[in-house]
Amino acid sequence: MIVKPRQVPLTIRKLQALMYRLSATHQSRLEIERDFSRRKAGYKGELDVDYHTNLLPDEDYLIFHALRLPYKATYFQIDTLLLSPQYALLIEIKNLFGELFFDQHSKQVFKIVNGKEEAISDPIAQVKRQKYQLKGLLSSLLPNSFPLEHLVVISNPATILRTNPGGESVFKEVMSANNLIFRISEMETTYKKQLLTTTHLNRVKDYLLQCHQPLNQDVCEQYSIATQDIFKGVRCPNCNDLSMKWEKANWNCRQCTHQSKTAYLGSIHDYILLHNVPFKNAHIREFLQLPSVIFTTRLLNKTNFPSNGHRRHRIYHPSLSD
Repeated sequence: MIVKPRQVPLTIRKLQALMYRLSATHQSRLEIERDFSRRKAGYKGELDVDYHTNLLPDEDYLIFHALRLPYKATYFQIDTLLLSPQYALLIEIKNLFGELFFDQHSKQVFKIVNGKEEAISDPIAQVKRQKYQLKGLLSSLLPNSFPLEHLVVISNPATILRTNPGGESVFKEVMSANNLIFRISEMETTYKKQLLTTTHLNRVKDYLLQCHQPLNQDVCEQYSIATQDIFKGVRCPNCNDLSMKWEKANWNCRQCTHQSKTAYLGSIHDYILLHNVPFKNAHIREFLQLPSVIFTTRLLNKTNFPSNGHRRHRIYHPSLSD
């Protein structure tokens, strides 16, 4: 059963909102586009692997996607966590292409694409580190004997995996997504003893969900985007142009002639993603280039955002989830 669904990562949504409102010639544009494409590819790989974990019987596992958990003074992220009464499995997902060589002598990983070789961060060491951190986080909730397993899953079926002769045992830890279900079946054969009751399992589930903290970066600060560099206006949901105006009971796009009753909602969310929360009427009025306080209040009242204060002092508190 999926207890924490996978959502479009907050950073991807923030970068998308930023690109909607940033000049094509801005000095940071290419870097933002590269980072956006890289993160989108990673997210697509995660969705591809989710197809395989979704095949598992609902009653056998609690499935958590994209957990970001605290450990000491930092955080660590688990792409997918499977939790059962018998054991837990951490899955690190990589959407890599070309050839991956896992060198058992140097303990390095090399990616070869079109004959060009480069060393990359070892995903096995990464997921082992996550397992260590998760064990520490749950030390008061799980018995010492509770098994924690780990896997690196390559989402791209065309990626070639290689290692040194005699080092094939590494492929118990890293594999193509197509083999994931079969490896999980092997683990189920190994771990048959029930170590957690349903009550205990739910206690661990609730604790993990409570500890989850989505990454909420200020992308404007990260890419050195000045406030005056952000284009304002109501964005057309059809062509993304910022020329929409409220006329004759509709938002009308001057670029593609699209009409909408709710176009303002996407632009309010752009503001939230780029500036975080909370905000006042004046912030949205200026960002959307709206004609009056009363008109802006009418739009904000339709959002049902939690708020406090009155009139011009009212502050809105929308949430950002991931």
